[in-house]
Amino acid sequence: MEQAPPALRVLHVLREASGGMLTHLSTLLRALALLGIESTVAGPPGSLQRLQERLARARPTPSLTFAELPLRDGLCPADDLRAVGRLRHLLELLQPDVVHAHGHKAALAAALAAGRRDSARTGQRPALVVTVHNLLPEGSRLRSSIDRRLALSGLGRASRVITVSRVLRQFVEELAPGVPVRVVPNALDPAWIPPAKGKTGGEAPPVDGRVVVACVMRLHRPKGVAALLEAASRLPGSTRAQLWIAGDGPERPSLERLAVRLGLEGRVRFLGFQPDPSRIWACAHVAALPWLREGSSYSALEAMAAGLPVVSFDGPGCREVLPEGAGVAVPPHPVDALAEALRRLADDPALRHRMGEAARRAALSRTAADMASETLAVYREVAQNPR
Repeated sequence: MEQAPPALRVLHVLREASGGMLTHLSTLLRALALLGIESTVAGPPGSLQRLQERLARARPTPSLTFAELPLRDGLCPADDLRAVGRLRHLLELLQPDVVHAHGHKAALAAALAAGRRDSARTGQRPALVVTVHNLLPEGSRLRSSIDRRLALSGLGRASRVITVSRVLRQFVEELAPGVPVRVVPNALDPAWIPPAKGKTGGEAPPVDGRVVVACVMRLHRPKGVAALLEAASRLPGSTRAQLWIAGDGPERPSLERLAVRLGLEGRVRFLGFQPDPSRIWACAHVAALPWLREGSSYSALEAMAAGLPVVSFDGPGCREVLPEGAGVAVPPHPVDALAEALRRLADDPALRHRMGEAARRAALSRTAADMASETLAVYREVAQNPR
């Protein structure tokens, strides 16, 4: 009789995170637990708390171990050095077969922590797997250069890099030539997939007689929320639509001021961070996700699974998530095209329903079990042949 492969012990490492990275990790952890993988998650207290809260709302809740790690976002030399030392201690204590770092910052910390350590159990360092969830931030040439060098330092020491989209694989291959890359697209946790909408129109009732256009994303510069506000201000008076913006971030105050300058009082609502975006999608009729730079979007998958058509800017990351017929992708300039797409969907319930049905089919065509099985295959490869 063929013996089952031995169980793997995996240490997941993440920096300060919210939104898509935590959605990905909670989905992956639950699905890996069903495959018998023993997982420990190391990250900052706030990130761990948000992750645990998300996991607690789904059943069954996987049995996991959590370890605090002072790994903040951005360059924080004192905390970063403490994080590397803490990680080195965790490696000695846990003896993982695989260290799975999520994002560029976690990859560098994990590479430094594992760099001088040999495992007493295996006689070698644990394999390092890195998942790249997004593109490096845009900024000044100096900051961009520093970001790229730090990212390369972590990715260059990985046994395998996973990217959640093809556009991110191209980015990694350009940044770190020769590093082996595997694409493992995102998928939704079945516990978070909303039920199908009814067949008689398939929509939530209008809010105050208006169609709700919802945007759920972190409010920072790489997102095109300012353009969305501009487009909303250009909708004709006959189009009864209300814009909901759910999310927080450094750009929120300036966006709120912009909404006032554009005369959108009563037509836009800033809802702040929403721990359960499904409640927003359940009340909405259209999802507006104006990414300017995006590797892959969980907001899009969640909105599509709720049966909503998606309006976004056209780009490689968008085209991978949003198939033809599931929404409308427009060029980022001028904003007239975005305004026209919103008007068409707001004024045409039949079009919304048709595109929403196609969106839901596309979002459910890939499962969390698929994502976990493909990730586990990477773990087994690198555990047997660490680079």
